[in-house]
Amino acid sequence: MRPSRATTWTSCCNAGGAGGLFGSSNAFIGRDGAVGPADAAGDGSVVFSWTPGASAHATFTASANPAPGGRSVTFTDTIVPTSVTSALTVGPNPVVPGDNVTFTDRVTSGGDGATPTGAVTFEEYNPSTVTFTPLGTADLTSGVATWTTTGLAVGSHVVYAIYAGDAMYGGVSSLSVTEVVEAAVVSVAGSANPVAFGPQLIGTTQTQVVTLTNNGNVAVTFNGSADTTNADVNMPATNCFGTLAPGASCTVTISFAPSVAGPDNGTITLSGTDSVALSVTGVGVGVPTVASVSPRSGRKAGGTTITISGHGLSDVTAIAVAGVPVQRFSCPSASRCTAVTAPGTGRGPVLVTNIAGTSPATPGAQFRYR
Repeated sequence: MRPSRATTWTSCCNAGGAGGLFGSSNAFIGRDGAVGPADAAGDGSVVFSWTPGASAHATFTASANPAPGGRSVTFTDTIVPTSVTSALTVGPNPVVPGDNVTFTDRVTSGGDGATPTGAVTFEEYNPSTVTFTPLGTADLTSGVATWTTTGLAVGSHVVYAIYAGDAMYGGVSSLSVTEVVEAAVVSVAGSANPVAFGPQLIGTTQTQVVTLTNNGNVAVTFNGSADTTNADVNMPATNCFGTLAPGASCTVTISFAPSVAGPDNGTITLSGTDSVALSVTGVGVGVPTVASVSPRSGRKAGGTTITISGHGLSDVTAIAVAGVPVQRFSCPSASRCTAVTAPGTGRGPVLVTNIAGTSPATPGAQFRYR
């Protein structure tokens, strides 16, 4: 409610009529130009009701001793403004530091058809200190005030909109809104990491497509290129370039072309303002070679355990001794295998077969059944 104010009213048009100043034919002219007849009670008092505008009403009571002639009298009027409401919204929510946050306050009157004007101040409330801090001010346009900021720190922000009022309306405060600013989290995950190729023939190429998903709450940016720690590991294709929004995905194609036997690993790092590293594992497989066998003889009934040394003894599929497949074998490394001979006769080479082929016979890898 606005405070009381003084208003001057003038009696006119009946200088000497019955009832004096407040005679039945007097008229009164208000400060804002409103004109109305007096309703005299004949006892020197008059009640005059006036609606000065669409947004307020006032009831005036004047008392005076009847006296002839036109006179002026000043008295106090009480203005009761039509109520207004303030509805505050904010978005987006939550955000991370540096994001745009827009506060929108809509101020409406109580159905009188007029539109409030003036300014709205957006203030943050600190419950720890029980204080308010002004954040910004915006003018109403068609009853709406909008204020945008990128400066909110990490944490929860309780904000009110304070409407100051105008010539026709009193001030009002909105209910609070809480804006949450989360710490930035960069998290990009690959559908496979490490990217495992397993055994592969030397000189051949295999590829895998890996999907990268942004599981963080901030966008990441790639420039479409990648660095590698191993020339046998590369990224021949990708659609990961530009901005990858939170929740979005893109793909990279990883190639593996082993040039050496044995483990052949590397790391692919996608470049950009944010980098993502993918580990790549694989094993190069060539035709095995057998350098030696120990012991070099065993019983014809079989059951002799032999140790085979050489190179490229990975992904072994078969071992034969003097033309007879062994009962069982294991190859714990690319340079050593163990096997248990089957029954056999004669003398012959120890041959190892893997996915690349069969080792050639060598003089140092002969076995004799005795």
